[in-house]
Amino acid sequence: MVLAVLTAAAARSPPQGWSDPRSGELLQFHRNGAHLRPFDATMPSYIDMVVQRIKGNTTEVGKDPEMQHWCGSCYSMGSLAKIENVRALLSSTIAKNVPGDFAEAGTWRGGMGILARAVQWSAGEARHRRVYVSDSFGQGLPSNTTERDDNRWVRMSIGVSLNEVTENFNDFGLLDDGVHFVRGYFRYSLPLLRTHLQRGGRQLAVLRGDGDMYESYLDTLYNLYDLLAIGGYFICDDCAAIVMARDAIKDFRQKHGIGENIQVASQPHLSRKEQPNAAAWFWQKQRQVEVDYKWYRAWNATRKREEL
Repeated sequence: MVLAVLTAAAARSPPQGWSDPRSGELLQFHRNGAHLRPFDATMPSYIDMVVQRIKGNTTEVGKDPEMQHWCGSCYSMGSLAKIENVRALLSSTIAKNVPGDFAEAGTWRGGMGILARAVQWSAGEARHRRVYVSDSFGQGLPSNTTERDDNRWVRMSIGVSLNEVTENFNDFGLLDDGVHFVRGYFRYSLPLLRTHLQRGGRQLAVLRGDGDMYESYLDTLYNLYDLLAIGGYFICDDCAAIVMARDAIKDFRQKHGIGENIQVASQPHLSRKEQPNAAAWFWQKQRQVEVDYKWYRAWNATRKREEL
């Protein structure tokens, strides 16, 4: 594994030639005017406009034949309820002076990370808080390495390249020094992010998981949950709809004695059948937890190497 902090001259020229997600990289891009406030960030309607643009036109399908079932103009697969939940939790932590950054494990086109950076700018916190976006960037989800998952995810064409995600941040005027991209499958990349945050003495105010798989959620929680500040929030984007995600959350919480109440962000107007895909689970961290990282390292060492 290699921790690489790379700087590109512009957003439109990210590093090329990297294709193996079975390693980890931490990447940072700069654009001209980094640290300048994005246009209209202090206007009351600014975040509303960002939310609507991220949501896109959900009736429009993608132009890519392999992604016809995904909205072509959306920056996130998340429902409006999920998008507004991320906005609300970020705003709440800032208003209550909960320290820390925003990190997500799984980003697709970058929409939730874009929203997080917009909220940080709008609140005047962009110089103090960062956004960490973790994904395989173009490689999709890995093949399963344990029996708790299966290979259904490998067959789904949902990978979005790092170039496209950085372009999306740049289109919103939000690709700046405070946005970091963590590239690779989570079992390789998130330990590097953990070390990076620990060495910098940084905490997380909001940690969002969107990895679909049982093992992806364990990777996320074991590497980053103890860095989540008291008063901060953990979001499970997939828990309402994917049983493997729920199982991972249940196992981690039970092992570490986490009893904080799980809340659900949902859209009441949807039918019961539609509700699971639109809802997200989350809880507020109320006490410090010592994560059994020794167990995680031992478990991680037993996992088979993914097939590409």
